[in-house]
Amino acid sequence: MPQTATRTPQRARALLRRTLGVLVLLVAGGAEAWAQGDRCTTRRPRVEGLTIRGNESITAADLRSIIYTERAGRLRRWFGWNVGATACLDSLELSRDERRIAAWYAMRGYPGTTATARFERTGERTATVAIRVSEQPPVLIDTLRLLGLPARLVDQPKLLRQLRGEPLDDSLLVSVLDSVQQLLRAEGYARARPPTRSVTVDSVARRARVTLEFRPGAQVRVGSIEVDLTANDSERPAIGEADVRSLLRFKPGDVYSSRAVGSSQQLLYSYELYRTVAIDTLPTGASSDTIPVVVRLIEGRHNALRAGAGWGTIDCFRTRVRWVQQNFLARGHRLQLDARLSKLGVGAPADGFPSACAPSVRADSFSARLNYYVGASVALRGILGDRWHPQGTLYSERRTEFQSYVRETYIGGVGSFDRPIVPRVNTTFTYRFDAGRTTSDAAVSCATFGLCRFNDRLLLNSPSVTHAAGMTWSRSAPAIGNFAVNDARWAIESRLGTVNVGRPGTRINFSRTQLEYAIYRPLNRSIVGAARISGGYIATRRDLEGLVPPQERFYSGGQNTVRGYNQGQLGPAVYIVRAPSDTIIVDGNEVGIADEARGFDRVAPAGGTATALLNLELRSRSGWPSDLLRWVVFLDAGRVWNNSGNYAVTGLRATPGVGLRVITPLGPFRVDVGYNPHQREAGPAFYLQRATATTLGRAICVSPGSTEPLDDGAAEAVGPVPCPSSFRPPTSRGFFPRLTFHFSIGEAF
Repeated sequence: MPQTATRTPQRARALLRRTLGVLVLLVAGGAEAWAQGDRCTTRRPRVEGLTIRGNESITAADLRSIIYTERAGRLRRWFGWNVGATACLDSLELSRDERRIAAWYAMRGYPGTTATARFERTGERTATVAIRVSEQPPVLIDTLRLLGLPARLVDQPKLLRQLRGEPLDDSLLVSVLDSVQQLLRAEGYARARPPTRSVTVDSVARRARVTLEFRPGAQVRVGSIEVDLTANDSERPAIGEADVRSLLRFKPGDVYSSRAVGSSQQLLYSYELYRTVAIDTLPTGASSDTIPVVVRLIEGRHNALRAGAGWGTIDCFRTRVRWVQQNFLARGHRLQLDARLSKLGVGAPADGFPSACAPSVRADSFSARLNYYVGASVALRGILGDRWHPQGTLYSERRTEFQSYVRETYIGGVGSFDRPIVPRVNTTFTYRFDAGRTTSDAAVSCATFGLCRFNDRLLLNSPSVTHAAGMTWSRSAPAIGNFAVNDARWAIESRLGTVNVGRPGTRINFSRTQLEYAIYRPLNRSIVGAARISGGYIATRRDLEGLVPPQERFYSGGQNTVRGYNQGQLGPAVYIVRAPSDTIIVDGNEVGIADEARGFDRVAPAGGTATALLNLELRSRSGWPSDLLRWVVFLDAGRVWNNSGNYAVTGLRATPGVGLRVITPLGPFRVDVGYNPHQREAGPAFYLQRATATTLGRAICVSPGSTEPLDDGAAEAVGPVPCPSSFRPPTSRGFFPRLTFHFSIGEAF
């Protein structure tokens, strides 16, 4: 059935009915919770409101975190449910809160500040609390002296410029002491004694003179290195003692550095052979200039089997299995076998549950068969030393881009060399080949490649071999409980490729470059800000740009890019209609024209050769109303362009939205709702004529202004006809029809 603006209100009403059903359940549960009551009394009323005023230098959220008095939970205040904090008023603790605030201000550099707390009854068993802070001017750091530090270890003038004029904050001084002490230990001063500090305060001028004295002692060096290995199931360790020594970032005679010790631990853990990696120093005399080191390694299980399953908007049900052997060939190499299936429920032969899959997936012809991946990878350890990590993979797969193409790789291989530069920064050199076939949508083949007739598409879809060599330079961000909190990551990927299109074949040489940067920063105790910027470009001969294979092109829109759009539907696309709504005569031939008001049957992403993407998110760090929930507000903006042809479009498309994260053992289950305020892009419209006994199947242009004949004989006589991008379907009106829902596992970035 053609897709029009009249179907989406029905979906919105169904969603509204389900939402009302959930609210009824919540109200029913609230009635039961109300019957339980709470523990507050007339003498100890429930705190309905808590305000803090007069605080200019320290936020109210920071002050609430150090006092005893708190406000009752929202559900308790709004509905009387016995859920959340009870928050009964304690007069003794309220007076202590005044002293707590004064002490906190004094520690932060505002001595003399006072706080006054008052409460006012709003009912027999309820009250509000108001705290008034009388701030005093801060004591500012006027002079800072650092004594005992080795030359050039710390830029003292720079540190002074950063701290001069700042309040005399005790936590700030402790942070400086700890940071410098860690720097001393990283530079070989392993026996550095705890530093001392002295502060002189001019209470009249409210200025402070601070002296920080460090006692680093002498630099020490690594002495003897002892390796203590505990094997797993056999008497022979996976990696011998000599190989372990070669993996360490230090050797006897080097300056003992905590940084080198931590880097060695990280490298040994990365081999996934050990469940315990401990690098300790042995006792020695205080006058010795060397420190003996012992490395204790306890191997873990060599074999591991992992399985997982999930559901996604595009993949429907999906599952994966991974088996890992950490001591392959008894030489410490790593063998990994992977198998993945997706489109379960809708893809043959496992198509028994289509109703559990999204309607758009059921209508996608490329989802009619299972997607699969089977592969074997071997990581060779110690062959090229500790800094080069060779790895090889052989695989076979069927992979689809939603409503656009399917790539079937009969046999593929990847060879790579990974070289760490500094911790978490890697350079990877990769060579890839795959022998297979790409089947593109008929309309996309016609509009993008100019191959409109059935026999033409057979040339495009014939088997071909792709070769590509490239380099990736990246910095990874460690996940903290599946949520990045205060970190950054980036990646730069560039590769050169060649592929034959058709038979006998047109050789396409291209380069593909993509850059990505993501940053995560805590904005306060409750919110983390996350941002990502990404861009990509494919360079090739201008006249061959349209022949870049679909699997190499850029696509945008969907659960991990611009969430106000469905998968791949931001950027160049073609519209497919069920039949032309009118015909006209052009040069004696009958030409079909599609009526924009009647909508379209589906949209087929064509991809592009340039892309840009920006994501901004505000992520909650604590759950509400349950600890298992996190909330997100996001703004996505992006675009996909072609540098030539009919799709020279400009301007980013921005879509705001909100999301919910449910914490699960597999990672956060993600529900995102994006709002799309934009009108649909104009593009070419096609009617797909199916092949019959007497007619070749082809895609026929029916855009307004088309001149392509409907008659197959006339079309063969005139050859391919350009299709104008003049079809613009109507945009859905109202709020709910503009919403796009996405479900997935894991964060968007």
